[in-house]
Amino acid sequence: MMLRTALVNLGMPPNLPPLVDEEHNVALQRLKYCLQTEYEARVAMFGSSHTATPKLLLERLSDVADSHIGSSDVVLLVLRSYVTVFERQGVRFCAVSLRDSTPGRPSSMVPTSELLGQLSSIAGDAPVLAFLDLDLLPSSSRYTTPAPHDVAALLRDNAAASLRHRASCLVRVQAMRSMAKRAPMAQALERILQSTADGGTAVTGADVIDRSYSYLSSGGLSAIAMHKARQAGTFVPRNRDQRLPEYLREDLYSPDPGSRLDAVVDLADLMRGNNDYARRCIEDLQENDRSAEVRTFAFAASRSQRIPDISRLADFGFLSAAAVRESSAPVIPPLTDWLDGLGVMGVDAPMGQSFERPAHRVNVPAFRMALRPTTNADYLAYVLATGAEPPGHWRSGWVFTEDLHHPVVMVSWYEARQYCRWLTEQARIAGLLDESQVIALPSEAEWEIAARNGGSETHPWGNYFDPDHCNVRATGLGKVVRPGSFSPAGDSSAGCVDLIGNVWEWTTSAWGRSGRHPHFNYPYNADDGREDPDSTGDVRRVVRGGGYYYADVCANSFTRNRVAPSDRHPAGGFRVTVRREK
Repeated sequence: MMLRTALVNLGMPPNLPPLVDEEHNVALQRLKYCLQTEYEARVAMFGSSHTATPKLLLERLSDVADSHIGSSDVVLLVLRSYVTVFERQGVRFCAVSLRDSTPGRPSSMVPTSELLGQLSSIAGDAPVLAFLDLDLLPSSSRYTTPAPHDVAALLRDNAAASLRHRASCLVRVQAMRSMAKRAPMAQALERILQSTADGGTAVTGADVIDRSYSYLSSGGLSAIAMHKARQAGTFVPRNRDQRLPEYLREDLYSPDPGSRLDAVVDLADLMRGNNDYARRCIEDLQENDRSAEVRTFAFAASRSQRIPDISRLADFGFLSAAAVRESSAPVIPPLTDWLDGLGVMGVDAPMGQSFERPAHRVNVPAFRMALRPTTNADYLAYVLATGAEPPGHWRSGWVFTEDLHHPVVMVSWYEARQYCRWLTEQARIAGLLDESQVIALPSEAEWEIAARNGGSETHPWGNYFDPDHCNVRATGLGKVVRPGSFSPAGDSSAGCVDLIGNVWEWTTSAWGRSGRHPHFNYPYNADDGREDPDSTGDVRRVVRGGGYYYADVCANSFTRNRVAPSDRHPAGGFRVTVRREK
């Protein structure tokens, strides 16, 4: 079976409230993803510029079909628009509005009978399913505006007459609201098809209609009518190997660009495992994402090419002599005094997630924490000394003129560990460390003790969130900034800056292989394998603190997140600790 699908957002006349918002776009994108990946559907998505007039709309619907449609295929239409009822030559008509529709001119709208008839024409012998999600306009005739359930019934009858035994139709009509948003039809269809695909079973079109009707009816907001044909087709899910895990889908279709950056990182990880669909998803983000930052990062991830070495960056003029002079010697960042290693980890319900509970006391060896994250200047000294691969964004050159003292990002867990080994050697040579001390990434226990001031505070500045104390989504900056930009308000009692927000920070602690549920839960136990630095490469590592794109609910001292150790992220950095070797 092949699905031929049209997802249509009809443009609205200027005097009407918009039907499309960010939530609606996300719902349609998720439905598009589900249809393409789970059912191998051919999907066409049309907006206002493609469907401004009746002629354009009908032509676009014809584009959904091709010469290969056969009796085993299904033609599916999901349409979101306004609908109105008017009289012409004594006959009452029902029509949908387009972007260029003129109030009072029925000829500028598309009669629903003609719309459904076009579906019948292009489908040939294939079954047709039409999902019409409509808001009711006042009548343009002398007639009183009909009730939504009357219009829904009229549309059902139109479908029965136009599509007959080959087609099923589900109609949702509600009175026009001041802000006509939400996409319950698309949401219902996506959830039903996705849950069916997750079970690996086929489902008939008639069953999809029934389940969608039940889903929409439970909301109690609309008039709903359905017509079920004897021949409705079957939805057969494809091979499960190309599917993305739910946590990745949530990031991929999140309205927040920071979450979509997370999706690119995970997709790139799958792509390295020869997952062709992950590659296609990255390429789609590269071409179509609304955020320039996401498009740029997806472009880099889709190429997966090696970054020019530091000498070539200098030859190309990206690396200035002044930057080289400033970063010519290794620098240990300012450190706290020795912290005694006593503190609290985790929270109790209802706070946090299950793997962040319960709150419990921990006792680790004493350590010193860097007061700031590692910067581009710090990392440049390492790259110049060792010839290590520089972060990908350095090729642009602006890092060395504008952001040299910003936190370094796009560094993998492995690279951060190598940096720590090198800095340990250099510090011992310079007499700054004795042989019993090492520079390393913090464990998540060390990180949380520092962020909670050895107590139970949920933030370094106290038990409350404040967007003026850190660089997160609510702050509104939308980018990485220089460390200490929120000092002293956002500092810990020991003087650490930017523990919350700006860039998230690598820890040594293992999460596990799952992208959703950690293998290592609480209470924290440093001897259960979570601090083994030589775990195989697919073990994700815990990151802490949150980046500039994090929501306030995640920007705290106890939230745990996970990233594959080979991943490089535009909001992912690290800070170092000094501890005594065992």
